[in-house]
Amino acid sequence: MTGLIVWIGFFVPQTAFYLLFPAYSLLFVLYVWVAMGEQGARHTDLFVGLAIFLRLVLWFAFPNLSDDVYRFIWDGRLLLAGYNPFDYLPRQLMEEPPEGFVPDQALFQALNSKDYFTVYPPMAQAVFALATWVFPDSWYGSAWLMKLPLVFCDIGNVLLIRYLLIKSNKPASLVLWYALNPLILLEISGNLHFEGLMLFFFLLAWILLLRRKNGLAMLVYAFSVAAKLLTLLYVPLMLRRWEKGRRLFYPFLLTLLLALLFLPFFNATFGANLFQSLDLYFRRFEFNASFYYLFRELGFWWSGYNKIALIGPSLSGLFVFLLAIQVWREREPEWQNWMTAVSVTHSLYLLGSTTIHPWYLSFLIAGVPFTGFRYAVVWSYLSYLSYHTYSHPDFSEHPGFLWLEYGITLPLMGYEWYRHFKSRAGSVISR
Repeated sequence: MTGLIVWIGFFVPQTAFYLLFPAYSLLFVLYVWVAMGEQGARHTDLFVGLAIFLRLVLWFAFPNLSDDVYRFIWDGRLLLAGYNPFDYLPRQLMEEPPEGFVPDQALFQALNSKDYFTVYPPMAQAVFALATWVFPDSWYGSAWLMKLPLVFCDIGNVLLIRYLLIKSNKPASLVLWYALNPLILLEISGNLHFEGLMLFFFLLAWILLLRRKNGLAMLVYAFSVAAKLLTLLYVPLMLRRWEKGRRLFYPFLLTLLLALLFLPFFNATFGANLFQSLDLYFRRFEFNASFYYLFRELGFWWSGYNKIALIGPSLSGLFVFLLAIQVWREREPEWQNWMTAVSVTHSLYLLGSTTIHPWYLSFLIAGVPFTGFRYAVVWSYLSYLSYHTYSHPDFSEHPGFLWLEYGITLPLMGYEWYRHFKSRAGSVISR
């Protein structure tokens, strides 16, 4: 397993799908063999140690399956020059650089978001700034230092999940479904995605909520949102879990804490620029989607052109509607079953998205030890078929791979949801 992690993490480029996917497949077989087998149950601590070691190994790999790192460095350098990264488009800076900012043509060409305002919130921006301050002229050095909090927070995720399992009287060995998952290893510790930081604060907040330390939990949860905005989606699921007199107080407290965290970046254009980038995400970006592609084809058939500008926001509106129904209809909402509700919510969000990168599945994988939703494990394997797109100069997606990914994942998801809601309780993966 270590050899395969080193091979993929250090030597396989994003465009080498026919090297990447076979190696990933073999790695995945080993992962499932350990997580489901008796050896995982008997030697849990040994395999947790292996999981920690693999994260430390990947700390030294420059991200080779994602180019987001270049935007991280760009934002960090802009902050160090004294400018708000939410105020400037990269192309604008190249054409009219402000005083004190020295444009880097090579870095600019490596960006995948030349014409979009940044969407990375304050915790991430702080990491960008620190890394580029310590390594102002080294891409590798900046990436290496940015990985420091991600690697150690993801090690923390493993330990927190194990702690939660023990406290809920579930087998500690279930942590291996997260700890050794190849997607988690490669995308967080390997490719520098901030889901690891976001998830750490989410899990820590969950522990505090279980202990009824709600005020402190909101502070920690604010850090999760400030690492990546995605955890805002789960706030509605909190409402029915608090006593009636506090259902408005704690969301207000969370809002106040987030306002303080975002305050250094706030100005007259902050909200408009951030909303513009988020709006473009739903109206212009499309990658590895599920139901969106079905509606897109219907739109082509009906009108003759791509109606993403209508379909994307419409699917987002549908998600909000389904989330409201989930909150309203949820039976016996308790903090103990919060991860099950979060996993369903996150899945609904992904099903309505126009873009699904593999690392977007991190929350679902973290939920597997508590929910028993095996579709998340299957999806984490099949999602790597999406890397085939990068092997083509025109970045065209393979329809057969999309049918394979969702033709297996969606029926399994539907079956497990039916079984869960019929029994009114989540199940645990059986050995």
